Amino acid sequence: MKRIPRPKIVVALVAAAALAVALGATGAVAASRALTGDDERRALLDDAADRLGVEPSELEDALEQALKARVDAAVDEGRLTDEQGAELKERIDSGELPFL
Repeated sequence: MKRIPRPKIVVALVAAAALAVALGATGAVAASRALTGDDERRALLDDAADRLGVEPSELEDALEQALKARVDAAVDEGRLTDEQGAELKERIDSGELPFL
């Protein structure tokens, strides 16, 4: 039987969900230290941006654009409808997705 490859957007969303779970666990520890989820999100972006030698806002913008590009690719490939793609992009813009 032929194995059907997983769509890249699904893999990306699963990875984002796994990160959300990891951040959730980190969030529990952070809560005990009076840090909010927003504090952890900001700390993660700041740390990654520092390691890359870029501004945190640049990294956040790049991640948002990369996610939107993946959504567009999924729509183009027929894995998502136009409506689903638009909804995901709205969620990206609103910051509803993990770590953004």
